[in-house]
Amino acid sequence: MMISTKRRGDVLVLTFCDHERRNALSVQLVAEAIEAIRASRAEGVRAVVLMSASSVFSAGADLAAMSKESAESKTAPPGSPFDLFEALTRETRPVIAAVNGGAYGGGFELTLCCDAIMASTKAFFVLPELGHGVLPNTALARLPAFIGVTRAKALAFTRRKLPAQEAQQIGLVHAVTEPEVLEDAACALADSIVASAPPTGIAEAKAQFERWIAVDWAWARSGRSRSNPHERKEGTTAFVEKRAPDYERFWRAQ
Repeated sequence: MMISTKRRGDVLVLTFCDHERRNALSVQLVAEAIEAIRASRAEGVRAVVLMSASSVFSAGADLAAMSKESAESKTAPPGSPFDLFEALTRETRPVIAAVNGGAYGGGFELTLCCDAIMASTKAFFVLPELGHGVLPNTALARLPAFIGVTRAKALAFTRRKLPAQEAQQIGLVHAVTEPEVLEDAACALADSIVASAPPTGIAEAKAQFERWIAVDWAWARSGRSRSNPHERKEGTTAFVEKRAPDYERFWRAQ
């Protein structure tokens, strides 16, 4: 199992626990998370908290798997992180991301598909994709709505780590807590939302916010068609081989 779940009152706490791969958004983890969230509806769960059992929230997309795909692949395959991202944005109940440690790439993008982000003092957010020859399509679509275009560009282009306290200052993170109370704080936020508002009202408000952000998931899934497949292959292969990618030939070809 790549995840574990527990019930805290009306809240489902879904914990990523694939320590070996640092909670990379593999086909199995994505499928298990989607199914657990779906099944919780029949159990009367009113809100969901996503967190990690390790010091890494999620390492993002499974780049090792991507490096084995055909360089000519133009769309994300079934079971990709986009399935979980889209499921979260379509979820009618509140979803809170509780981030303790690194949220890399797709892990960062996953938090952007939640309704609020709680972070511990050890949390940070980073978009390394461009360095791997990959487009961070979900972040390109959603992050500007959270922090503005200028800040979003800076994070994507520089690929620097955004610490929790700074993320709170710019409005990305709802609150920052000590690591040992992060789960309690995230569940308390979820409880406060569902205790003071009816389900239809929450669902309709979420739908309106999503219309404002207006992500075209077909566009996001087809991001590979807008990137250079050979650049992507070099970037993901270099990651697996633990070396710096060599993009010099691509610059010379311009």
